[in-house]
Amino acid sequence: MKYSTTLLSSAIAMSLAFAAQAQDSVGTQATDLDAVQVVGIRASLEKSLDTKRNNTGISEAITAEDIGKFPSTNVAEALSQIPGVTLDRRFGQGERVSIDGTDPSLNLSFLDGHPVAQAIWLYGEQPSRGFDYTLLAPQILGRAEILKSSEARLTEGSLGGTVLMHTRQPLDLKVNEVAASIGYSYSDQASQGKPNAALLYSWKNAAQTFGIAVSAQHYEERVDRRGMEVFGYVPASTFANAAGDVPADADVPNSINAAWFQQDRERDSAVVNLQLKPSEALEFNLSGLYIKENFDNYNQSMYSFLTWNAGTVAAVDQLGDVRNGVINSGHSSTNAIPLGGTVIYDNNVRESEVTTKGLDLRGAFRGEGWGVKSVCRILCNRGLGYR
Repeated sequence: MKYSTTLLSSAIAMSLAFAAQAQDSVGTQATDLDAVQVVGIRASLEKSLDTKRNNTGISEAITAEDIGKFPSTNVAEALSQIPGVTLDRRFGQGERVSIDGTDPSLNLSFLDGHPVAQAIWLYGEQPSRGFDYTLLAPQILGRAEILKSSEARLTEGSLGGTVLMHTRQPLDLKVNEVAASIGYSYSDQASQGKPNAALLYSWKNAAQTFGIAVSAQHYEERVDRRGMEVFGYVPASTFANAAGDVPADADVPNSINAAWFQQDRERDSAVVNLQLKPSEALEFNLSGLYIKENFDNYNQSMYSFLTWNAGTVAAVDQLGDVRNGVINSGHSSTNAIPLGGTVIYDNNVRESEVTTKGLDLRGAFRGEGWGVKSVCRILCNRGLGYR
């Protein structure tokens, strides 16, 4: 009996030793997990809700915390976080915003209470009420609102909504607060990358009655666009000599262009805000804005005009491959270009620059149940193009 107990004890000891060895073996094979970072959004939601609660009309709002959570390259992409706002993109970058489906050219934009003018850099573009948001870096915003209903305090003329952008004020920031960001934008199409950086510094006195905030941004981007463009359509009945079982009302491309657009964008901007608040009832703000953006571009095009002369039209002897009412293929009986030519090779080197300068002085006094505001502003937006 004693001998059996010894064997049992030895077996238990061996099993425990084996289990301990197995645990040690598993422990050596364990790998470290990637860090899990949790970013709180409660503060930004509270600020946005306060803004909506204090507005008398229908509105949406985002704060600097919301803007900083996404890699936005301009204010338009930051505004796309707001419900009902969609981007109108050009060359892959958001430039204008549509509010509840309204055309972007029918929405007014304001920066610190004053309207921002539109400067044209693209050849053939016409001025409108819209604004090119690529001129504004997202780092300058402290809060952005979109008012979807009319109010007496707003300037008339905005149909879809009014965009109110507010720069960051020093008394809302910490003492000696420094914020910086560095990025790198790489274009697969152009196989090139460009750097971008932003820096903000804010200071205020101990009494929190006076403060100054200075911010500067630099952004570069390489744009490379290659594609086929169609300028208008004509009915298939235009080509009387064409054979093929196609509907007479099917559309044929009137002009086709093989385009290659290249551009180097470079934006430098700076914002200075001075805030004086000697009491809770009295406040003065002085802000300055400077933006300079380069839009130099090179456009290479080869146009084919199918219906420029009768000889080209008569030479088309077959049409086919109809897709969604559009003819995608055809045949011509001659490969010679008729007199007058229907193919144009076009090269354009355009130098374009947009400069925005603004100075804004605001004063406000809030009494018991009443208040008064005074604003003096100067804004100059100039576009120099195609030298």
